Amino acid sequence: MFKIKGNVVVNPRGDVMAEKIHGKWESKEQHVLDWIKAQEKPIPKPKPVEPDTTVTTAAKPKSKETLVTKIKKKVTKKT
Repeated sequence: MFKIKGNVVVNPRGDVMAEKIHGKWESKEQHVLDWIKAQEKPIPKPKPVEPDTTVTTAAKPKSKETLVTKIKKKVTKKT
């Protein structure tokens, strides 16, 4: 029936039926405003994503000794 093109609502023939002026839709015909209200739905806000704080077993060192050896290897390569 109608199409929203930017700040203008046009009918199939291309006639301007309503315009968005200063953030509000204005039209001489009430049924056009009702159609616009039905088309414009509030945009849902995305839910905040919580960071994953759990450590997987693959990333976790097996013992303290392996952690120490890995750190020593890094230090020895730099010097």
